[in-house]
Parts: sequence; structure tokens; C-alpha cells
Amino acid sequence: ATGLGEETIHELKPVLHAAIKTLEDRYKYKRAMTGSPTGILAFDEMTGGLHAGDLVVLAARPSMGKTSLGFQWLLNGASPPMRPADSAYQDVPLCPGLVFSLEMSKESLAERALSSEGRIDSQRLRGGFLETRDWITITKAAGMLSRAPVWIDDRSLTLAQIRAKARRWRQRADKLIQESGGTPVILIDYLQLVQ
Repeated sequence: ATGLGEETIHELKPVLHAAIKTLEDRYKYKRAMTGSPTGILAFDEMTGGLHAGDLVVLAARPSMGKTSLGFQWLLNGASPPMRPADSAYQDVPLCPGLVFSLEMSKESLAERALSSEGRIDSQRLRGGFLETRDWITITKAAGMLSRAPVWIDDRSLTLAQIRAKARRWRQRADKLIQESGGTPVILIDYLQLVQ
């Protein structure tokens, strides 16, 4: 419970029942990855991926690639073809994602994803210095990325707006989340810009 008008005191018995159900599911599926995979095998092996209720803060100096890394984590969870070819990532459910990008436009995020997935130098992409083979690669990357259940909001400014939009997104994506069994992920880039 959140403590915002909801009950926050819970009897142990139903909490234990839920924990046993979770353990039964893990036993049934025998997955090393129990959350949304980041695609970084060492991190995922230690944590089992990103889990519901977790707050993960990615911090570094400016221009170190935090946005790219966070967005890549989200895409790896949302798109099985983008995950590394490792047995730890087999049979991991689709993990839908929502990005609140307060610093970068949705188009810039899409360009970064195309650059990363297509393995095309971002400076060449930004400058338009592309060759015919790059267009083939970009088209393949766009096809793969377009199947990922990811939504982007590049206009939210306040915490209240982010919260309301996240709840509406969860309602829209709930059927997909239930069907896939995956852990939904919300990325906020970046926290200091939230009012």
C-alpha cells in the first residue's frame, strides 16, 4: 500500500501467501531473470533484472550516457530480439516501458535508439552522413524497435502530471502486462528537472 489514503498495515498471513505464490511461479518457470532485463548480464545475474517496486537511480557526470543506458535497459526489457543472446534471457516475458523524457524530445530518443540498435555512429546519424548500407541497417532497427511496447512522453513537467500519466498508461497497458507476465518499467529522464 502507498500510504496515500490506502491501508499501510498488513497482516503477515496474506503477505506470506503472496510470497509463496511468487516462489511457486519462479519454481514453475525456473528463470534466472525474474524482473525486466537490462541486457547487462553481470548486473542481471546479481539482481535478476529490474523488479516491480524498485527505484533504481542511475547517476553519473553530465554527458556520460545515462539517458542512452537507461533507455537501452528499458528497450532490452521490452524487446526480446534486442536482448543479448544468452541463456539467462531466454523465456523472459515482455516488459512494457514508459519513458518520461524531460530533457530530450521523443524524436531525439528515437534517433538514439536507431543509432544504438543499428550500431551507427550517432554523429554520422545526426550530421546526415549516411551510406546506402546504413539505410538498410536503420530500416531493420526501426522494424525491430517498432514492435517494442514502449511509450514516450516528452512534455510532463510536474510530479503530479507524471503520476497521473503513469496511472493512465498502466491502465492502457494492463492487458499487455497481464498477457506477457512481464514487469513494467518507467524511466524518468531526469529527476532534477521534475518540478
